[in-house]
Amino acid sequence: MKIITLSEPALLVAALLVVGILLVLQVRRRRLNVRVMWLVVATLAGVTAAVVSQNPPDASGWPWLLLAAVVGGLVGGTRGLFTDIRDVDPDARTLLVRTTWTGLLLWCAAFVGRVALRQIVGRSNPDNSTISLTTASLLVFALTNLLANTTVIDRALRQVRNDPRVTADNFTP
Repeated sequence: MKIITLSEPALLVAALLVVGILLVLQVRRRRLNVRVMWLVVATLAGVTAAVVSQNPPDASGWPWLLLAAVVGGLVGGTRGLFTDIRDVDPDARTLLVRTTWTGLLLWCAAFVGRVALRQIVGRSNPDNSTISLTTASLLVFALTNLLANTTVIDRALRQVRNDPRVTADNFTP
């Protein structure tokens, strides 16, 4: 696995451009459709199940998957709590949201952690089981992160939908 170095400026610029675009998408206000979020969770669950079932970890690998699931759930739930809900359309199940700076820092920390893990594993001359376990752990982290985030946002939408006194202005997750 080749690591991007400063001697490859085109790859470095492309990588920074992608990260910059992802950061802008995180900061700007955007419409979220909760139904679509649940479809993404279901799709990622299917992909994760397929990857893990093709090359299941041995007994020593399952605790790593459990750790990835717990950390992913904590990060996703926290990110969901730090999502700034600006407007709610309960009938269409959509929200106008913006990630707060705390949520953005958590997103950046998770992104940097993912890159660091891939670099560490890539430089350690891993065998196939290590690569499979790393891939599965990253997928499980992403799945539980997204699941927890979607659950918190869906709960917020249900709270607004079920209580007409709760609006985006006075809602607290």
